[in-house]
Amino acid sequence: MQEAAKKQAEKTPAPTLTRSQQKNVDILNAAEQVFIEKGFKGTSMDEIARVAQVSKRTVYNHFETKEALFHQILMSCCEELFFSNDLDYPADMPIESQLYDFLQHEWDFFASDRITKLTRIVIGEYVETPGFANMLINEFEERETSIYRWLRAQVDNGRLEKINFEFAERYLIESIKAHAHYPRIYDQTTPEGDDRDYIVREIIALFLGRYATSS
Repeated sequence: MQEAAKKQAEKTPAPTLTRSQQKNVDILNAAEQVFIEKGFKGTSMDEIARVAQVSKRTVYNHFETKEALFHQILMSCCEELFFSNDLDYPADMPIESQLYDFLQHEWDFFASDRITKLTRIVIGEYVETPGFANMLINEFEERETSIYRWLRAQVDNGRLEKINFEFAERYLIESIKAHAHYPRIYDQTTPEGDDRDYIVREIIALFLGRYATSS
């Protein structure tokens, strides 16, 4: 399923960006690179402009503050994981296989160097400035994620019992983060190979053992 989607994406030509849109992308890419290398406080708009090869005025034309720029980077990460992965599987595909594909995708995302480093920045800034992540959290909570929509569809199709969608969503996401993400934050190793596969399948077994219908 994922391979077919990948091949289809490769066939679809990327949309042509306007000059302004391309500069926006260049600024975001440069900013993420600098944030990861130097942290939030160590990053300046001057440095971002230098890496993006644009003027500082251009950076400010696209993003009013360094906070706004970092917020956009984090929102792009959330978009990639929680909102763009529509979990659109064939009706005859076993629910176990659907969940397995989704949780493997989550694991890869949360175990990545990029997300690990960005999360460390958020944690460090949140400790010193508790309101640092509030805008992101509020914006995230107002949107309906792909897994939320998938859970609701499975209930409507009679594959899952009626559930508290917020709780079920958090259970699946946090169960993966506990093994794939949090250890990386503290420079610990994460399970790989058979150990990783065992954990994912156990999360699914526990979830479906509680919520799967008999039909």
